Amino acid sequence: MLLLVRHGIAEESHPDGDLARRLTAAGRAVFERHAQDLALRVHITRVVASPATRARDSAEILAQALGVRAVELRPDLAWPAVDAATILAAVKQLGPGVAIVSHNPALADAVTRLIGRQARVGFSPGTAVALSPDSSSTGWVLRFTHHPPSL
Repeated sequence: MLLLVRHGIAEESHPDGDLARRLTAAGRAVFERHAQDLALRVHITRVVASPATRARDSAEILAQALGVRAVELRPDLAWPAVDAATILAAVKQLGPGVAIVSHNPALADAVTRLIGRQARVGFSPGTAVALSPDSSSTGWVLRFTHHPPSL
């Protein structure tokens, strides 16, 4: 299983710039519940994330819920440089069993390319998409989309 996750609801701005934007208090609470729900549905052994504060914090919450010891930070997954090609390269390198926490629109574009068709996935903050390798091809199959609970 592969889990692609957009970070939770974050501050609109931060004095230290975009990469320093944190999860809001409500965004953190919602993402914590969301992560617990995801932990009941997937088996993930690694969590990698953008080093942007909002993505790192989301990844740490997810890792705790999944029982994963540490989050691996990858600068190539950070906004604004991350794109679908970067996420696809990470997927190829890391393989199944990983959750990647990053940013949109790169995540939505990556899902479309992984499954070979327009995914029509609304990647609102906190959304997670689970995929598994397609045994009949070199692609991936969309298993489910999980949106965080409402505020």
